[in-house]
Amino acid sequence: MGRGSIVISPDGRRWRTRRRWVERPVPSLRERFRRGRKEVDGEGVLDGLIVVDATEGWAFLGIAIAIGIVVVILLPLLGIALELIALLLVLVYGLFARVVLRRPWIVETVEVGNAEERVAFAVKGWRDSGAALRELRSALASTGPPERLNVGRPLATKPAGRRA
Repeated sequence: MGRGSIVISPDGRRWRTRRRWVERPVPSLRERFRRGRKEVDGEGVLDGLIVVDATEGWAFLGIAIAIGIVVVILLPLLGIALELIALLLVLVYGLFARVVLRRPWIVETVEVGNAEERVAFAVKGWRDSGAALRELRSALASTGPPERLNVGRPLATKPAGRRA
């Protein structure tokens, strides 16, 4: 379910505390893959192939092999290269935003059994977010989820002590 340290509050609940890049949760690739597999029709791979007479000659075979090499080898390699370039650009943008533009880190705690119960704070700077993380862990262990920290601003939260 993600990294972070587990802290037990005085009321016995377990909380996962961590520092994140973005406020919203990262989508689960496993769930997307499962959802995508369910939507695939039951057609076979060979259903749409056109059968060609073998007397067409060797030229057709050469063309078919060349097309096969392009489709099977070169296109996937091109796709992987483009994905790696996109990933690199996203990482560079993220580092630029954190270091130069001073975008805040998200310091959060989420109850292990109930993802709806969470407290999050936006904290600028790596050192300050580390200090906020330590403060959040100690506050959780002593009194439960805090409403405020010394550094950072609170984000949309639903602390455990305020159930509706």
